[in-house]
Amino acid sequence: ETHYRSEASIAGAWDSAARLDALEREGVVAEVIHPDGVFGARLPFRSFGVATEARLEAAGKRAYNRWLSELCQDQPGRRAGIIQISLHDVDAAMREVEHCAKNGLTGGVGLPGLQAGSGLPGYNDPGYEPLWAMCEDMGLPLSHHGGTPMTDAQVYGTDPYQVAALNSVEVGFVSRRPFLFFVFGGVFDRHPKLELVLTETFADWIPAWLRELDAHVEQFWMSGIRGRLEHSPSEYWHRQCYVGASFLSRSEAEARGEIGMGNLLWGADYPHIEGTQPYTRESLRATFAGIPEPDVRKILSENAARVYGFDIAALQARADDVGPSVEDLSVPFLRRDKPRDYIGSGFRA
Repeated sequence: ETHYRSEASIAGAWDSAARLDALEREGVVAEVIHPDGVFGARLPFRSFGVATEARLEAAGKRAYNRWLSELCQDQPGRRAGIIQISLHDVDAAMREVEHCAKNGLTGGVGLPGLQAGSGLPGYNDPGYEPLWAMCEDMGLPLSHHGGTPMTDAQVYGTDPYQVAALNSVEVGFVSRRPFLFFVFGGVFDRHPKLELVLTETFADWIPAWLRELDAHVEQFWMSGIRGRLEHSPSEYWHRQCYVGASFLSRSEAEARGEIGMGNLLWGADYPHIEGTQPYTRESLRATFAGIPEPDVRKILSENAARVYGFDIAALQARADDVGPSVEDLSVPFLRRDKPRDYIGSGFRA
């Protein structure tokens, strides 16, 4: 918190004006908002590794949605808030989605994590079908956040350093699990226009993982599920999925063709301490200097605008005032230029 307060306006986690000021100083004019999970805008009653009572989970998410709706409506067209739902009551979740979509939340639906002890089935369960169909019909993408509580977090033990280490290494795998459920559960086949965004995660695993999945499906023991699938896993990815790659690295930007030029979204991860602030402009140079301008535009704005419905023309004037220019991002960045007081993940190689 000391680092945040001195460097990156932690008050922006809950204060609309402070948030706008902090992000514009970083060159960001529009954002997709998840619960921050750390400071003043976390989901009520939520805890790591322990399932929340269903009644409290739903109430906390409704309260958060009301607050987020007000925050987004304070800057219409610039904030796409993600609707939070509980999967314990699918009909209630659908009512909440419809209500929130009518009240200023345009960022789609947050896909809740599946925690041990919650009693919830996997995302491939037929009981969720009405919800998936509704999101598809309304054009609302599903977003799964990298900080979502893990299914087996209770096995980590109680030593805080071990818990932190095990979680930080394994959270990347858990972040991608919904894709497996949607592919092998036939969700993408039944809902070919449903979109899934995996957010606050790295992107370097995607090319190798897609090759592995495609090869795995061809193994003899996969013949049963292979006969049900209309496409290969990589085809589902490129057709219906995106990665909201927080603190995108240089090597990931160079692998943009394999990840999917239309599937890659850059993320600042504000206000988390591992995010790019307060050196977003330098981080962008480190990632994008020398990358062709049309590709940079897709990753920084055009892809997200398509998925979340941002109006680039309406945002352009403000972007011209506060955003980095093409010339700014073309200046080569040397590793020795990394700010010495920066402790986040915005300069990954």
